[in-house]
Amino acid sequence: MKRVALDALGQLVMSLNYDELNNPTQVTDALTNSTTFDYDDLNRLIQTTDPVAAVTQFAYDDINRLVESVDALTGTSGQSFDADGNQDSLTDPNSNETQFDFDLSGRLVQETLATGDQVKYTYNAKNLLAQVTNGRNQQRQLVYDAPGRLTSWTDPDGSVSYTYDNNSNALTVTDANGTITREYDKLNRVTKYTDTQGNILQYEYDDIGNLVTLSYPDDKQVHYAYNDADQLITVTDWANRETHYSYDHNGRLISTLRPNSTEMTRVYDEAGQLKQQKDIVVATGEVISQFDFEYDAAGDIIQERIAPEPTVEVTPFEMTYLAANRLATYNGDVVQFDADGNMTKGPLSGELVDFVFDSRNRLIQTGSTVYRYDAETQRIGMNQTSYVVNSQPVLSQVLVKTEADGIQTFYVYGLGLIGQKTGGNYTSYHFDLRGSSVALTNESGQVTERFQYSPYGMLLSGDASKTPFLFNGMYGVMTDASGLYYMRVRYYNPEIRRFVNRDVLLGGVADGQTLNRFAFVTGRPVSFVDPFGLAKTDNAGDTSVALGWTARIDTFEYGGATSFEIHVYNAKGKEVGMYGPDGWFDKHGHKGSPNGIPQDVENQLKGLVIEQLRDMGVIPPKGQANIKGDKWQEFVKKARKLGKIGGPVGSAACFVIGSSFGDSFNIDDLIVDIFWVSEMGNGELTE
Repeated sequence: MKRVALDALGQLVMSLNYDELNNPTQVTDALTNSTTFDYDDLNRLIQTTDPVAAVTQFAYDDINRLVESVDALTGTSGQSFDADGNQDSLTDPNSNETQFDFDLSGRLVQETLATGDQVKYTYNAKNLLAQVTNGRNQQRQLVYDAPGRLTSWTDPDGSVSYTYDNNSNALTVTDANGTITREYDKLNRVTKYTDTQGNILQYEYDDIGNLVTLSYPDDKQVHYAYNDADQLITVTDWANRETHYSYDHNGRLISTLRPNSTEMTRVYDEAGQLKQQKDIVVATGEVISQFDFEYDAAGDIIQERIAPEPTVEVTPFEMTYLAANRLATYNGDVVQFDADGNMTKGPLSGELVDFVFDSRNRLIQTGSTVYRYDAETQRIGMNQTSYVVNSQPVLSQVLVKTEADGIQTFYVYGLGLIGQKTGGNYTSYHFDLRGSSVALTNESGQVTERFQYSPYGMLLSGDASKTPFLFNGMYGVMTDASGLYYMRVRYYNPEIRRFVNRDVLLGGVADGQTLNRFAFVTGRPVSFVDPFGLAKTDNAGDTSVALGWTARIDTFEYGGATSFEIHVYNAKGKEVGMYGPDGWFDKHGHKGSPNGIPQDVENQLKGLVIEQLRDMGVIPPKGQANIKGDKWQEFVKKARKLGKIGGPVGSAACFVIGSSFGDSFNIDDLIVDIFWVSEMGNGELTE
């Protein structure tokens, strides 16, 4: 059977071939590049071959669990399970093995890394995490209320406490530095946010939940307008400076018109790949920057022509490594780590410096630079500089920077960072494909500064003092004077092409490169970015929208209690909600189905949940149990009673997983795109 997906103009987007069991066997894009899928007699995927003939093979155990993946380029990774079905080991392509021990209730009690360092877990009578002991033997105790919501936790760095409203929205988060407060409307949307320094942010929404007004602490306001497809089209700041966005018929960004009459335009090829990005001064046609791209059959960029042409300097270096992918030496200098994988002595800007981490694995000092964080681990200050942070977007935003001398800079955001206002001067940002700042222009459209980078983010030219938003700056990544890049969860050092401490995510066997917990974007900085400091994501960000309904699966494994959430996006690229074993819910964990969900999509989601539960061992393999109708949910209930699957994602308990120190959770295949060709928005499906 063959299916083809057409866009809104009736043009071919992709074709899909299926076997008699409805397994996809071949996917071909509009440029005739094909990926093939092979299955064994038990209907298990055993091999994929991409358009450039790169082969990945998969092996399974007797009950159909993935135990090994072999990539011709990167090697072999694997996992094993104990007699109760718990994952008891994980091995990366460099043969670094992480081991997991469970108690009789199937709860994770110990994690042992290839270095021999351990993280230990204990639980209360309700199977909630009660204590974590990290590799440095530092302990965190956690306390919950009757409904199981986290009310406080204490570690060597102090205590954090929480209060909630009747809908389980967090009202206050308090530590020794102050209290964060939030107010909500009847739809559980944040309407007012007050940080620990008393700075107030306020939010107004339209009837369908789009943010229409953001109020800054000094009553400055930024307004947002949307088209009928709920795409952002206009951003207007407090001085009536407007930024306009335009999209093509497939919902892809094709133009950004800035307040200073400079414009960025984008051109795409038939497969939806960015072919050219060009920035000009509208009145004169003067080119500010231009990027032209060529791709291989697998969709990777193989050539990028840049104007103005960069000057590339090659600096030789030599690095060696130890167990668990830790850096051992850099140009002969010995690098040191603590038992939690934090670099305590290492290279930075050509010198060997000390790094200091707290028990929460937050970098608090490097050299003479001291960092400050709030109770939610957002960075709110560095030395004498302080920040007002908008924590509500998926990617947090620094709205105001205040220097030691009192000078303030205000930042404006739309589809990423737009511009900044310091004193009487307004500056517009111009970015490359990876969201790195390549030019700054004044209110007349004149270039005031240019920047150039190596693929891994080393600043090759430009005055770094002009802005903290350099490499990946469009996404809010900040460049510190020390040379480190603050990517929210972790700091990245472009000098060593890796992060300075271990990822909290374990990675997944299906992609062995994700098991290197120090690597930056699995070694592919041309095609991917990591604004969270957690895992790679494509550098199209939220400006290039894929056709069809798509889903992103986030799977959290912790203490034998596993939860996952499926982020669901409509054909216009807008996230409409999240889905899991209990059906629909929002980011606060509140249940409820969004309006206008096609039945075919609903059915696909249920099937996706069932397959995810099969992979987790909650539901038996195909043909071994009756799961018709809602009978599959009986397996979920049983697994919850045994503590082998967690509650709905969005609960406070799940927040503990995400914020706990040590290696507190695992996301396998952090971003997985599932194309539902049964519903293509304005397009069509034919068989």
